Amino acid sequence: MATLSAPEHKLDQNNNVSDEADFISLNQERCCKMAVYVSTSCLKGGRDALTVVRKYVDSGIRHIELGSAHASTVGLNELLTFPGLRLAAHGTFTGRMAPRGTSLFSRDDQARLTQIKQIKEDIRLCSALGAGFYTFHPLAPGDTDPDWQAGVTALREVIREAEEVGIPVGIENVHYGKLGHTGLLDRAEELQSLIREVGSPMLKILLDLGHLKLAAVQERLDPFHFIRLLAPYTIAIHMHDNDGKTDGHWPLNADSEAAQWIKMSELSNIPVILEATRQTMPEILHQLALLEWLIREDSHV
Repeated sequence: MATLSAPEHKLDQNNNVSDEADFISLNQERCCKMAVYVSTSCLKGGRDALTVVRKYVDSGIRHIELGSAHASTVGLNELLTFPGLRLAAHGTFTGRMAPRGTSLFSRDDQARLTQIKQIKEDIRLCSALGAGFYTFHPLAPGDTDPDWQAGVTALREVIREAEEVGIPVGIENVHYGKLGHTGLLDRAEELQSLIREVGSPMLKILLDLGHLKLAAVQERLDPFHFIRLLAPYTIAIHMHDNDGKTDGHWPLNADSEAAQWIKMSELSNIPVILEATRQTMPEILHQLALLEWLIREDSHV
């Protein structure tokens, strides 16, 4: 795999891109195929992102997704000192939570512009940290009247930033159910159409198999068709379980639907991210071992 150098973005002590910060030179792989990442959102009580990363590294975890469940993200530039670390980032990993209903598809111009600004800042920070890719939810709970064309235009602006700094961006399949289901972007054909209409090779799919289970149960979607159609566009896979009714982010077991779907040959060679939440460190390591077993080369069908 080719080795890429990060663009010359720099961080100050507040994790902002700053011309005054010392020059940071990174030379690492952007994305590791067949890697199993662990989201920092997994650890129970993990309010401080940097503390969670330290605990993961101490436990031997080197592929880490910076999740969006932290009250504090101060000092993320310290991640540059961790040898062998491979990072991805998801959603509002900086801790700046958007108001309910704020998304790139919002009909409210100001809400949409606020989200564009935040995502572009997050992409620049990803570049400075040497992250391999950045992913986010294109829709938010409460965004019950999305504007397709406004979303396409907003995504094109976001992707221009991604193209400039060389960070691939993945949009996640969503299914909010009672939180404000819109019926948009939980179907494979809609996501495929969106990718094609935006028209950039830097725009990918984050395939969330927990959300797919909700859509399969509640909307009677065919999960195998969904996966086969979107696999060519998929940059990473979120793994967690639920009861088919609410997005519980439960731990996986060998009989979980997601555990069966991940064995599909179409999903081989795609990075997998554990996103089961409220887990202790021993439970995370058990889940990690299960995922590594599930994606063994000889297990794909």
